[in-house]
Amino acid sequence: MQAILQRVIRAEEVARKRLRDEQHLGPKPAARGEFSFCLTYPNTYPVGMANLGFQAVYGLLGQQGMGVERAFLPDARPYGRVRTLESDRALSEFDVLAFSISFETDYVHVLDILAGAGLPLRREDRTKHDPLVVAGGPATFLNPEPLADFVDVFLIGEAEEMLPEWIEALRSSRHRGRDAWAQASETVTGAYLPANWAGFPHGSREDAPRVERRYLANLDAFPTSTRVVAPDAVFGDMFLVEASRGCEWGCRFCAAGYMYRPVRHRSESSLRQQVIEEALPRSSSVGLVGAEMASQPGIAALCHEVAERGGRASPSSLKADMISPELASALGQGATRSVTVAPEAGSERLRRLINKNLTEEEILRAAGLLAEGGVPAMKL
Repeated sequence: MQAILQRVIRAEEVARKRLRDEQHLGPKPAARGEFSFCLTYPNTYPVGMANLGFQAVYGLLGQQGMGVERAFLPDARPYGRVRTLESDRALSEFDVLAFSISFETDYVHVLDILAGAGLPLRREDRTKHDPLVVAGGPATFLNPEPLADFVDVFLIGEAEEMLPEWIEALRSSRHRGRDAWAQASETVTGAYLPANWAGFPHGSREDAPRVERRYLANLDAFPTSTRVVAPDAVFGDMFLVEASRGCEWGCRFCAAGYMYRPVRHRSESSLRQQVIEEALPRSSSVGLVGAEMASQPGIAALCHEVAERGGRASPSSLKADMISPELASALGQGATRSVTVAPEAGSERLRRLINKNLTEEEILRAAGLLAEGGVPAMKL
């Protein structure tokens, strides 16, 4: 019993320190609002606060006038109880328990969090007194079915495109309770309510109703970057800026290349504004987030400008045959310590099979350019 108590006290101390260390770069979402949301990332705080999608939803909910607190998977096993970061509040007290899920490997953690919150795991066992359990994020775009027995509503699409519309649907049934909120969700394109769908074990897939994924057509309309600087996040105080969604190269194994089609790049002017005017004044280290950054329009010039201003730009990943001498030089000038290149397979034959069309010569050429540019390490 004493050991359990010490773990609880230690967890509360860590939570208080993390809150003190955070820097909110815009208005902080209020703890109280029209609806109370517990926005939950099904992994630990350091992982969740390094996720731009999670941070974007956090900001969007606040902009919509919702009361928002956050919850995460506890740092260590056995996980034990799960309560909110901001006020140590029970998750069962919220109107909506919203999961932002980026990776299928975190599906099991959704159940860990429900159990740690003292909530019934299965949807059918929850009552009108429990929160509405909602899930979205890239993993659900791919395959929500592993969680279909546990989630009330899936939002299949990008949050900027559909979250405001879904909240309006909730408002239309504000005082009618969680079952009415779930049914109101069905009016929103992209919402999937597993309880309303029958199986089609002997029928044609063409006979089944369909859920349409929602996509944001113009990334410039919603700048996506770090909203909360969290030193305890896995990237530390690096300021993250989303440069693109999707990937144009079509590697056969890659989820991002398919679920985010068509590929969308932020315009050079929009990306520069976020990096130069918003990121650099706050951090000398800027992470450029996208599935593949070497094909981003204007990337070499932007990295050069960041270096000229005393900063370091760190692209998430570069396609070897797209690395130019100018880009390599700009990264070296900015003291970028390493660059990630992903050959994915050890032979050209295997790379052709997975549509990763890189030759040995192109990979070695990229390594040479980076070395000449002053980048000391290349990760494979």
